Amino acid sequence: MDWPSGASLPPLLAVVGVDLDQRLVFGADTAGALQGLDLEGRAVLQYLEPARLHTVGPDGTLYAISPDRKVVQLARRVATTFPPRLAGRPVQLAGTLGNQVVVVTESGDSLLAQIVSQDRATNPVSLPKGEVAVTAWGDLIAVAAGGAVVLVGPPGRNETRRVAVGGVARRGAVTPSGHRL
Repeated sequence: MDWPSGASLPPLLAVVGVDLDQRLVFGADTAGALQGLDLEGRAVLQYLEPARLHTVGPDGTLYAISPDRKVVQLARRVATTFPPRLAGRPVQLAGTLGNQVVVVTESGDSLLAQIVSQDRATNPVSLPKGEVAVTAWGDLIAVAAGGAVVLVGPPGRNETRRVAVGGVARRGAVTPSGHRL
């Protein structure tokens, strides 16, 4: 496709996601700043200063963790900082619908999962340490925890299930539909 950008794009470490409605592609540059490539305006826009983690929810909303451990939401090109400061070190994000994000943080010898929105944060659910995978909709968290995979429903519902595996579970990935791990 013959499509030139009107500005030069800084070197990117990763493509974060897309907002099809706004015609934006988000990427993280080598300094950690979030860049937006405006496909219609052919412009490169810097949205957020260096962020620790970032993800795009199923509706195209961008979420990031600021250096002061707060969730920043970018929706319709407007950035909003959620007031609750995260207690632990963020290790995973998953955007959901309804202006909220699932955040998994590391705290001591365990992980904590909670839903954070503009006005509140749910009580954290404690998880064993391990590699974390979250569905695109944020409705299931899976933790590879040695001889089992721990599955947790949306934080706040306290639905936890442990599934034994034949061997050692080290990593997991969820299919885009969320039906298989």
